[in-house]
Amino acid sequence: MIKNLMLAVVVSAVLLGCDSDKQVVIPESLNATPVAAANQIVYPNNRSSYATTDKNVGCGSKYSAQKQENIFNSDYKNHWFEWSGTVVLPESNSTSLNVDGIGTQDLRVDFAKNGAGYDLFEDQRITVRFLMRRAGGCFLPFSGDYALIVK
Repeated sequence: MIKNLMLAVVVSAVLLGCDSDKQVVIPESLNATPVAAANQIVYPNNRSSYATTDKNVGCGSKYSAQKQENIFNSDYKNHWFEWSGTVVLPESNSTSLNVDGIGTQDLRVDFAKNGAGYDLFEDQRITVRFLMRRAGGCFLPFSGDYALIVK
């Protein structure tokens, strides 16, 4: 039982790409091409809008689940995005945005700095730069990390 648990932890760490000794380079803008040191990770930029992303890998996609997953993993996951929306659920360390103006949450992000969302309020329009982590669907929002409020 313990061996199975340990194996599961090791496999999970490998699958999640455990890089605890590396730091993420956060670009100042999608126009920036940051240069990384040996202990840093640089992720590519993606200029796709929410509508395009949703059409390809979200609720609006007509592709099979397998193709959506492949597209997401190759073109969207671990890419920097910049999307604008209306704050739905403001929290100090994270927020959710309504990007398309329909429904509620389209994007949920965790901020790069603790407390960055402290002064946010519902219905406030903001633009965030974030590192895409999980695809959205018809019920769950897209999600990202290392978010910065740029407007």
